[in-house]
Amino acid sequence: MFRLRNGSTYNAGTLMNHMWLLSHGYQQATMNTDATKFELGEWKEVTIITTPDNGTAKGNMSDVYIDGLKVGSQLSNNFNSAYINQVNFYSGTKDLISFSIDDIKIYSGVKAPESENAAAPESVTLGITPSIMATGDSIRLIATIAPDGAREGLTYSITNGSEYVSVSKDGLITAVKAGTATIRVASASYPEIYDECIITVVDNNTIVRVESLTLAEDNITLFIGQAKDLIPQITPANAAEQGVSFEVISGFDCITVSQTGVVTALKAGAAVVRVKSLDNPKAYVDCNVAVVNNVSPGTIIFSDTFSTALDLSKWETATSNNQFTENKVVDGALRMFDDNGAGQPKAFFGFEPQASTVSMQFKIKVTRDLKEGTDKFSAVTIGFGTGLITSQVNEAFRFKTSGSVSNNTVTNARFVYSNPEGTNFLDTGKNYERNEWYTVTMVTTPDNGSERANTTDIYIDGVKVIDKAVNKNKFATIDKFILQTGTTDLTEYFIDDMKIWTGDYADGETGENPEEPSQNLIYGEDFNNITLGELPVASSETNPSIRPSWKITSASGAAIGIVDDRENNKALKFTDDSDSLQPKALLIFDKATGTTTIEFDLLMEDDRIYVEGTEKASVVSIGVGSTDIGSPSSKAREMFRLKTKANVEVVDGVSVVTGRKFCYEQEDNSGKYIDIPGISYELNTWYTIKLVMTPGEEGTTSIFINGVELVTDALNKKPVVPNTDPAITANTIDSFIIQGEKASLATFWIDNVKIYR
Repeated sequence: MFRLRNGSTYNAGTLMNHMWLLSHGYQQATMNTDATKFELGEWKEVTIITTPDNGTAKGNMSDVYIDGLKVGSQLSNNFNSAYINQVNFYSGTKDLISFSIDDIKIYSGVKAPESENAAAPESVTLGITPSIMATGDSIRLIATIAPDGAREGLTYSITNGSEYVSVSKDGLITAVKAGTATIRVASASYPEIYDECIITVVDNNTIVRVESLTLAEDNITLFIGQAKDLIPQITPANAAEQGVSFEVISGFDCITVSQTGVVTALKAGAAVVRVKSLDNPKAYVDCNVAVVNNVSPGTIIFSDTFSTALDLSKWETATSNNQFTENKVVDGALRMFDDNGAGQPKAFFGFEPQASTVSMQFKIKVTRDLKEGTDKFSAVTIGFGTGLITSQVNEAFRFKTSGSVSNNTVTNARFVYSNPEGTNFLDTGKNYERNEWYTVTMVTTPDNGSERANTTDIYIDGVKVIDKAVNKNKFATIDKFILQTGTTDLTEYFIDDMKIWTGDYADGETGENPEEPSQNLIYGEDFNNITLGELPVASSETNPSIRPSWKITSASGAAIGIVDDRENNKALKFTDDSDSLQPKALLIFDKATGTTTIEFDLLMEDDRIYVEGTEKASVVSIGVGSTDIGSPSSKAREMFRLKTKANVEVVDGVSVVTGRKFCYEQEDNSGKYIDIPGISYELNTWYTIKLVMTPGEEGTTSIFINGVELVTDALNKKPVVPNTDPAITANTIDSFIIQGEKASLATFWIDNVKIYR
């Protein structure tokens, strides 16, 4: 009778813009469209209220809610039936897909999501609509309700000229005959709140149609905070309908675009705006937008001298069939070692997206380039690009070694680079010797519309050997760099003095070497090297000289252990089934006296109500402290506490958890908490939380969740120590505790714990 189906758009081998489509016609939502969008792996709560063929006004109709917001109102069912008695979940016949279903509930009668009890809307606003249509044309009206969270539901009507246009219940306007009509879209619950548009219909045989669209600039670069008008040019110039729509189709977090075409840059990265004719949807043009930081040429944006162990706050590593492969710092350089004919080590990093010329420099020493006994050369492979850089399709350019092999001997060992015309590599004209260091600099310009766009210069030991080599793939920004070997090769090489700066080769001579990194990783644990069911390396809380180490407090009903999460990744799982015990994991690390960053991933699997009728949901507490002022297991000794919270409401006699939030404790040790604005948590969703803490008399903490700073410089608590001044100050940070609360029944996970000084 009714169907809900997922959909997406396909572009260059990638599916994007995932959304839910409504009814057997697979229509896009006309209200609250953002609620229908989703990311892979994201849970969405769906409610369908349907009425069978019962003779009422709503018979054979369905309403659809996603995450509590109405996205479809009074949609026609596919066929009429006097009753409903089944729900089917399935994939398409030829589809390859994986999906999960949970929390299935079926109610008799109407049970709308809580948002139906929302406040009255303050306004209804139509999006861009055409002023002129030809007979036979159709367009769907898009309207928004304000403020966010107001009661949803819209109606569409013709207040004047009903003989000239028709309008469907979901806002589809169809031009019938020449004339002028006024269409109104109003709140379904508050019809006095509405917006209107006027459309003039002309005969299809006489209208001058839009044939094409162009932009004065279809590649633009903006600094963060900068804005620019997009100016479309319509052909022919005398087309009847001159209106266009503006839509961000990629890079949604980098820019916004207004209905009038004003693009505003939000954060560094690449984005695309599509400008489409309101008269002819096949007439559109895309504008590539690169957003960059406003920095001068020669500014160093990445540097690593490999003086210590590989800094995993900068680098990511990966291996394919990783036995006998290695990527680690040895004797002050990064060693890339591959002794596996079916595997390859990879080390890669990201940096601030660059839309203008950028230079990448490193020293390289090749120590093995032969697959013994096979007469096969083993290669070094180095690339840069964007996105998932472990895939070649995201490489803009590749630098490589090559050579000839005969009688188990390598000759003509040389540096080569990618050929945009095919798989064969082009020669730089520069040979190399094993065990010799060479300084390589690649100067590239992304696809920014300049004369040098999509080209790369190569310097070896200060001499330009290649000028304006064409990049194999075009990208508006460059922000990734990767080191690796060939899959079947047996290779060893070393990298040192890695440096990236803005601008040309010569600009690097004016750039000063950066100071020591402002963040040093002093502890990191992703739990992947710990046997399932076991615990992190533990010590006694009374012997904090063993650092770093964990103290685990668990018991029957309050368990902690290493478990595979749902993505085949090990994490530390806390299971609290006791209303009197609480699982705790205390990490003691090297003392930090200055600003310290504590980062971790948190997933709430369950926050069950621990006493029915008490209106309390189960919570997780995370504290930071110092052993200088006593046991960090004591709440009174904490410098800072982060916590989850939620409300409990009774719906139809059943207690339901709502209003899930993060909060932190006030500095006065009163036990009162302040909500963290701008975010709520969902069950079974990972959140990356970062606490940037400064100890001392005026100590503060800033809170970042999923990379967004939500709290700035919150005052730290004043730990209470018996027989001392209650306002005692801790000048060090060295402990981190994760725990459930007494009488709480919760299941939660912790992963990727990192401490930076």
